[in-house]
Amino acid sequence: MYLKRWRKIRAEAAKHAMEYEQEQEWYMQNGLQLNPDKFEALFTGTATQLRAVSSLTSVSVADVDLPVADSMRVLSVTLDRRLTFDNHTSAQTLACSLILSRNDYCNPVLYGAPSGTIQKLQRVQNNAARIVLQAPRRSDVNSLLQTLHWLPVAVFTQLTVTVTENPN
Repeated sequence: MYLKRWRKIRAEAAKHAMEYEQEQEWYMQNGLQLNPDKFEALFTGTATQLRAVSSLTSVSVADVDLPVADSMRVLSVTLDRRLTFDNHTSAQTLACSLILSRNDYCNPVLYGAPSGTIQKLQRVQNNAARIVLQAPRRSDVNSLLQTLHWLPVAVFTQLTVTVTENPN
């Protein structure tokens, strides 16, 4: 069973090596150059599959030894061996995607809304900033927002309306 799995892994590695060599050839034909020193390998799979390759510290691809990484960033997304995205989901990422995206949704509609509505949304943003920065409840919210480069809700609403009305 182990030998069969190992052969499959080696076959996959050989396939990827061939694809890499074809890609490298395309780059060279088009006057571009790959820097193999900036590449790394990432094995993904189930726990059982990853145990089978746990002893590998590097992979040889096109005569270049690539180090095996535990995680890597691809297009601003951190991928890990089990594709759990644990390294990618920070408190700030969650706050921005779950809370602030809802505050930003249809932001121009909030322009001219009662101050009570804006204050409720501002409290949500303030609490999100405290959570992200792990700040005490009584900390200065304006400095927290500034640290995160977040505009207050009223200011952001005004800016959105201004930019929408005057795109130039």
